[in-house]
Amino acid sequence: MKLSNLRPVGSESGRFSITHFPICVIVHPCPGDVQIECSYSFGKYACPLSRVLDIVLKEGLDVVNCTSTRTDDRFIHTTRSEVP
Repeated sequence: MKLSNLRPVGSESGRFSITHFPICVIVHPCPGDVQIECSYSFGKYACPLSRVLDIVLKEGLDVVNCTSTRTDDRFIHTTRSEVP
């Protein structure tokens, strides 16, 4: 998965996503930084935070913040990165 392969979503300008059920990635670009949300259902599919960070770093972005949240049936990883 590459960030450059993302496509626009809905009518929200500047919001991009890539979905591999049950994994969903949403990217919110802002001037000078980008927020990436990756969520997935429990089960045999997983998108560990280490994979998300690896992709972000391979894209040449600097990670400034990341969080992981567990809901009743999903994990949500959120990273905020800056363009160097």
